Amino acid sequence: MPLTPEEKEQRKANKATVEAERELIRSTYGLDPFKRLDRDTARTTIGEVTREEVRSIIDTFYRLQDNRTRTGNQKSALERAGKRRSVIDWFYAYFEATEKNIEIVLDEYVKTQALGRWVTSIHGISKILAAGLLAQIDITKAPTVGAIWRFAGIDPSIIRLSRDDADTIVKENCKGKSPTQEEVAKIANDLNRRFESVWRQGTEQPKKNAKPGDAVSKTVGTVTKKSLAAGLARRPYNDDLKKLMWKIAEQVCSFHAKSEKSFYGPLYFQRLAYETKKNEAGDYADIAAAKLNKVGKATKSYAAYKEGKLGEAEINNRARRWTVKLFLAHYHHVAYNLEFGKNPPNPYAFAILGHSKIIGPPNWPMSEDE
Repeated sequence: MPLTPEEKEQRKANKATVEAERELIRSTYGLDPFKRLDRDTARTTIGEVTREEVRSIIDTFYRLQDNRTRTGNQKSALERAGKRRSVIDWFYAYFEATEKNIEIVLDEYVKTQALGRWVTSIHGISKILAAGLLAQIDITKAPTVGAIWRFAGIDPSIIRLSRDDADTIVKENCKGKSPTQEEVAKIANDLNRRFESVWRQGTEQPKKNAKPGDAVSKTVGTVTKKSLAAGLARRPYNDDLKKLMWKIAEQVCSFHAKSEKSFYGPLYFQRLAYETKKNEAGDYADIAAAKLNKVGKATKSYAAYKEGKLGEAEINNRARRWTVKLFLAHYHHVAYNLEFGKNPPNPYAFAILGHSKIIGPPNWPMSEDE
């Protein structure tokens, strides 16, 4: 929508005010304005960026975003109090400009990959979210979408254990002096975890604070009962990827769900209606009964559990998780196709309103010019 003449004048006035403040900062404190990165430089640099570096860049982006938000609150408080805020303004502009520079770099990173171009073709998925997916998920290590679900922490069968629970499991399953591969394999199967991951995480590592010349324990590099319990109590998923899934759910199930361009929004609302119907029919009564004594009696959750139902928020989360799992199934399909030149062997059938149906990835295959 074009700007009105009044809006154009206001924009010019705002720009002039910003420039005047920057000049004041430069002349008073010697602080130069932060320069914006040009795309040619970003394009040249991005070819040398590794997946690990992109993960670090994204982490820096979100930290800067938090700092900008806090600085913005300070800036507003000073403005309301009628106090000078030139230096705070400079730092706010610094954080904002750095964020934009990172966005430029990540945008170029995403554009260089066909998978990245597909992800950003989906309404609601930004270049930052797309870059996060590309950096966190290695399709060569995910033969099925289930592997990604577990890695992202959205497989409800994967439970994070407390150290006490892990100690109990090891004590009950490992009878000898040291755990055997057969015993660890049984534990991994019972917990729905991969044996290789459990064995690797259960292997004793050198002490992090060890100094050169310190004696190394003879058990380093082996799996002991203590190291196995410690490994089982570790987070069984990638926390950064799980947070990324929450951000994606916010976009496709909340902010953009009702948009005409949204692919996943209508599916989310269908699933929400489906979950609500099942809840009203008492299909989740057993889950509610198991949770009844784990919440306070004054909570809304307790009132719902007492009636043999799940709370409204839980039903919404079930629908959101289903939608994100569908998105990841599509992501896996496209990534697998691009990496290996063929479709995954077993596409996942998602139940919609009581019947199974294969829902293909949106905007796929993409045209040559996309």
